[in-house]
Amino acid sequence: MDVARHDKEFLAWAKDPVNADMVQGLKDGTVTPRYVLLSSRGNGTTRVYDIVLNPDYLDWSWLPGGK
Repeated sequence: MDVARHDKEFLAWAKDPVNADMVQGLKDGTVTPRYVLLSSRGNGTTRVYDIVLNPDYLDWSWLPGGK
């Protein structure tokens, strides 16, 4: 949640009225967020990790907008 709260691009996205349905979905739990981490190694390979987020610890009530 700390990353989301301080990500300027995410906050700008959340404030855009075009995304009001998605913001509302985050707030009411009908939209499930994913956190994907990419790790690039020095040998030119990249690994993708899908980080599992526990919905019990997600609180999107601070987001602006929504419906």
